[in-house]
Amino acid sequence: MSEIDRQLRKEILERDNYRCRECGIRVIRGKGVRPHLNHIQPKSAGGLDALDNLITLCEPCHATKYGHTHMLSNRLPDSYPGFIKWSIREIAINLLFYSEYLNPRNLPASQVARDLRSAVEAMQSIFPLLALCPPGGEEIDWTRKRSTESELNDVIEGLKMSYWSHEYQKGLDAILKKYWSKPS
Repeated sequence: MSEIDRQLRKEILERDNYRCRECGIRVIRGKGVRPHLNHIQPKSAGGLDALDNLITLCEPCHATKYGHTHMLSNRLPDSYPGFIKWSIREIAINLLFYSEYLNPRNLPASQVARDLRSAVEAMQSIFPLLALCPPGGEEIDWTRKRSTESELNDVIEGLKMSYWSHEYQKGLDAILKKYWSKPS
């Protein structure tokens, strides 16, 4: 992995508003996860360390990119909290968008039950990682803390990025399915 110039790194993080360009999660600042920079055109294919060829990704999104999945097996326990936060956020966002599509006047109850079971299974898969996390951490009572308008806007910005990333991925999946599905 190449070392990217400190000033260029700062410019990329600022341009991307300290958010993962794939899932929208906050990186570095405040309660953000570890930031990574990703080459749009890989260096192996002639890509450069340049502002227009680098984007901010969170550590979990970078680790799930093709060619980077080796990063998943090399995780140290101090990186687990970021992966846990990312997992909880992804599940919550998926449930939020899912709820927006539900029609309470014509509820597909058995489908909702199946989908909620899947979400619960995904949440349960996080528990083994929690046991491996470094001890400590300050507990929060998020039910009593009132969010500021700035914090709310920050969450909304992340949700928008996540939404458009999911929509883009659905489009790519449809194209791949069309061209690579088995003929009937």
